[in-house]
Amino acid sequence: MAADSESARPEVSVIVPFHNSAKYLARCVEALLAQSYPASCEILMVDNNSTDESAEIIRKYRKYPRVRLLQEQQQGAYAARNTGVASSRGAILAFTDSDCVASSEWLTELVAQFSDPAVGLVQGRRIFGDDRSALSMLAAYEAEIHAHIFSGEDHGPLFGYTNNMAVRREIFDRCGPFLQTARGADSVFVDRVVRTFSHKVLRYARGATIRHLELNSVRHWLHKKSIYGRSFQRHRKERQSHRDLTPAERNAIFNRTTEREGYSSVQAALLFALLTTGRVSFLYGRLTSGRTTTDK
Repeated sequence: MAADSESARPEVSVIVPFHNSAKYLARCVEALLAQSYPASCEILMVDNNSTDESAEIIRKYRKYPRVRLLQEQQQGAYAARNTGVASSRGAILAFTDSDCVASSEWLTELVAQFSDPAVGLVQGRRIFGDDRSALSMLAAYEAEIHAHIFSGEDHGPLFGYTNNMAVRREIFDRCGPFLQTARGADSVFVDRVVRTFSHKVLRYARGATIRHLELNSVRHWLHKKSIYGRSFQRHRKERQSHRDLTPAERNAIFNRTTEREGYSSVQAALLFALLTTGRVSFLYGRLTSGRTTTDK
């Protein structure tokens, strides 16, 4: 892909499902409109039965031809994403969520990975809604985990996150659509991609950053870990390529995080304690996956 040629850059379709997201939507859309990506980009906002003013907020952006408002009546973010894909025209499909704010270079950094024709699916970096030290350390560790897993090699567990994902259309056409379930369809999709094409199609774009506004406390992060545990347990049979990180791999990733970020021994000890608590929350979620819960 020539860096100075817009014609060499593929058209991108950004797909964002939303349900009662009025609190965050304007910031989400404004960030997408402010992208530095120089080629054609459409923004497909998919209303999934909102009862607040979310749809009206999106209608205010009708003056921008590339912003389109779609509807999906089947409840569920993955159903809404599938509707967005079906109405899209881009060669690259990019996904984020309505409570996320993309950095100005988000699309540019994601799409740059596709200059390698072997790359089919890219995950970007997630940071959290609050930059206090504990959350920023967790975000830094997760970045190292993701860089390890999406390296293009067979490195540990397979999962996905559609609040910062891009995929070639031909890959999605072959491995999609998303499973229409409450949680975990992004991870099932990544597993399908790897089983179909191998780990070599995966990449991580550290510079493609989104801020997850809703996740603004350690307590909320722990709650999410429990939800991910329940989701993993429910879909474990469909995630055939998954394997856990070994203790040696976890230790190496932990050490890379502390070295990259320059953490003191006290900060390293705090991060270790947080990760241990998060692991317990994840395992608790797996153990309680059969109970009736609301995943939020």
